Amino acid sequence: MKIIILGAGQVGTSVAANLVSEANDITVVDHNPELLRELQERFDLRTVLGHGAHPDVLARAGADDADMIIAVTNSDETNMVACQVAYTLFHTPTKIARVRAQSFLDQPRLFGTDALPIDVAISPEALVTSYILRLIENPGTLQVLDFAGGRIRLVAVKAYYGGPLVGHELRALQEHMPQVDARVAAIYRQDRAIQPEGDTVIEADDEVFFLAAPIHIRAVMGELRRLDKSYKRLIVAGGGNIGTRLARALEANYRVKLIERNLNHCKRIAEDLEKTIVLHGDAADQELLLEENIENTDVFCAVTNDDEAKILSAMLAKRLGAHEIGRLIHPNAQLPVRIGGKSVNHRVVDAVWGFFSLYVASFVLMYLLLAATGLDLLTAFSAVAACINNLGPGLAQVGAHYADLHDLAKWILCFAMLLGRLEIFTLLVLLSPAFWQR
Repeated sequence: MKIIILGAGQVGTSVAANLVSEANDITVVDHNPELLRELQERFDLRTVLGHGAHPDVLARAGADDADMIIAVTNSDETNMVACQVAYTLFHTPTKIARVRAQSFLDQPRLFGTDALPIDVAISPEALVTSYILRLIENPGTLQVLDFAGGRIRLVAVKAYYGGPLVGHELRALQEHMPQVDARVAAIYRQDRAIQPEGDTVIEADDEVFFLAAPIHIRAVMGELRRLDKSYKRLIVAGGGNIGTRLARALEANYRVKLIERNLNHCKRIAEDLEKTIVLHGDAADQELLLEENIENTDVFCAVTNDDEAKILSAMLAKRLGAHEIGRLIHPNAQLPVRIGGKSVNHRVVDAVWGFFSLYVASFVLMYLLLAATGLDLLTAFSAVAACINNLGPGLAQVGAHYADLHDLAKWILCFAMLLGRLEIFTLLVLLSPAFWQR
């Protein structure tokens, strides 16, 4: 599929990254040559320098035979005009525009073949706000997605011991709640997806995805885990488009405080919002968070434009006692580890770091134990290194043999040799309850 993307900012880059991975023919248009250069270095795509709404620029981008145009620049007006030009001059079949201003979105008659020829108008800020709002409305959920205009929701929740359905077959769900119409769509267990059947047994730590009407979500969740209390007190860090939208959507039913570091923005937000308490300050300021009773806050939601500030403020809020932490980080703000051009799953990275940490901790512990038996530091270090790595000879007193060592030192080194053998992991797997449950 030949697709033209207008805008090489955060949204445009994310869209390009996803579409390039699906083997589409992508052309990105932007007036910033530096952004286009960075895109070309990262992805296999074409770039065109120029204004996305100008006919000559669209022609150079290949609009004559393009299947789709996705206008996601920072200007709503540019995006809408670009779709109009693509429709009128190039007859582009599918036109998608990013529209951020609520005043445009409130007028659906603007979009359509009889008005502006925009097939789909998207507002990332509105989508993110709606997504966060659904998570807050359903405490304890991992994901909540709307279908059929919100009449049905797909909910992801983690199962815990104590849930009535945990340890039982899935068919028991209907027996427990005969009046509730719910369906388990998928189960994610130990890094693999499971297609649920009636005799599938729900286990603790399963991520269960189920479909249900909004009024039945908490009932189904109650079968899988202990229900969390409804949230009441929230702090929103960041007064940008998302933060302001979120506070406006929450303030009718929750006690909301919004923190913004820009004084002028604070004044404007305070005028726009009715019940939200707007605070001027830094969300990563410990004194400010303590003054606002962060320890009694149910949800701290960091949605500033600064990814580093989001992470720091969220970590600080968690340390100070906030119950639930949510942060919105742009996907490209943290690049995944790649080997041979392929992304490495974060669980693999965590496992490697865990193994390395365990190795270092074991090495240091046995080194200190050997030193405590009276060995000099060089002998202790080389003996542990030789045994845990199965190298054989060491240095100093163990350069020739280990016969002169204290019996306790020999036992410690025997353990080091066992730990250094790969076969130890087979033994550990056999001792794992998860192995026998499969």
